[in-house]
Amino acid sequence: MIDHFKRRRFEHGVLQRVEQDLLEIHGRELGGDCIGFFVTGIQKAQELDGFPKDYVDQLRKRGVAEPDAALAFLDASVTALKRLLDGKDGTEDVERIIAAMENAIDNIFLRNQGMIVPRNGTAGPMMDGFATDMV
Repeated sequence: MIDHFKRRRFEHGVLQRVEQDLLEIHGRELGGDCIGFFVTGIQKAQELDGFPKDYVDQLRKRGVAEPDAALAFLDASVTALKRLLDGKDGTEDVERIIAAMENAIDNIFLRNQGMIVPRNGTAGPMMDGFATDMV
């Protein structure tokens, strides 16, 4: 029972962190759009791509801190959105919002380099030779 509450509290903290980061970096309008895309990307990935519903809890069990888990979750949502749009022409708005999400990933990663190296954006991929997967 205690583990259940720890999991719920951690998940809540991670989601709150993603929301705060996006609003802080991009403001209310663009940040709100990014939050909507974040949620949609994760839901569609769980529905269509087999993305684990307990992803955040898996990170918690591996000892990943909330800020790092938030970055990983945001990064996973961008990857999911890119997969959903693969081969399809997105509108300018969709591409603009995904670019803003990648910008936020870079911003968050450069501000606090922890255990997670994102796959999206520009800063994370530049670290490819120095990072290892947590699989």
